[in-house]
Amino acid sequence: MKSLRSAALGLNANYWVFDKLALGVHSDMIFESFIIEEKNGEEENNFIEREYPISINAVATYKPLHSLGLLAGVGKEFSKEKDFSMFLVGAEYMVEIPHDWELGLSATYEVKHDAYDTFVIGLGITKFLSLEKKHHL
Repeated sequence: MKSLRSAALGLNANYWVFDKLALGVHSDMIFESFIIEEKNGEEENNFIEREYPISINAVATYKPLHSLGLLAGVGKEFSKEKDFSMFLVGAEYMVEIPHDWELGLSATYEVKHDAYDTFVIGLGITKFLSLEKKHHL
């Protein structure tokens, strides 16, 4: 098993349905091209180049504790050569900072069907936006 370290950029949008449950769309783009061995169940596997893949996932986040979020989701990773279905599980730890901001650290394990798995460590910043209209008297 070979490993690859690569820089990526993620953009996530979550809607908090309840205090402890959010539904969202999470996306990532890897800033590198690389070659993977496709798992096809045959003796000889195919090699596929992944050219700056982008993943988009529907994700549910559950917060059992105030600062801890557990997440799971399904989606797809897109690249010029071939697309892969995927699922992910992970955890994130968030620390509140002033003016409706949070800093967070996350760890996510992603499984691309018939392809490869990735372990992602992320550092993030969150801005809470209110959808409620504020009325001024």
